[in-house]
Amino acid sequence: RTQATNALYNITCGGISRLDAGLNRAFDEMTGPRRVAGHTPAVILLTDGDDPESRFRFDEVLEYARRTGVTIYAIGLNVPSKPVDAGMHLDQLARETGGRSFRIRRANELASVYETIRQELRSQYLLAYQSSRLDGSTAFREITLEVLRPGVSARTLPGYYP
Repeated sequence: RTQATNALYNITCGGISRLDAGLNRAFDEMTGPRRVAGHTPAVILLTDGDDPESRFRFDEVLEYARRTGVTIYAIGLNVPSKPVDAGMHLDQLARETGGRSFRIRRANELASVYETIRQELRSQYLLAYQSSRLDGSTAFREITLEVLRPGVSARTLPGYYP
């Protein structure tokens, strides 16, 4: 195993988590001057989904995620069934940013989830187009991606901000 893999296996957690603050910090770090051109940044979020000390509403965090263009892969470890929206928020963050959401019960399931994420990140393609809408609007623009080849699927963002 690599040094990074060993570090992930040896993480221990405790205390109150600040999911919103952690995500906002990651977004700031990944969209600043150190962002590599042509690369889509991704966050792998390992959480129980609970955020009792949140300073932001979920819709604010989601909006910030959409605007930054950072892909979120959310891994819910023992996500509680109450509040119900804890797991739903992880699913929505992943879906709205072009990532995926995973639910696991044990830490020993992480290796296969990380491998799935690694494969997805290595098999991404960048599709670009020139919008015919030149009205200067900064509103969210929905997009649809259709794959015409039978048996092939693609996942993308639901839209973007110009």
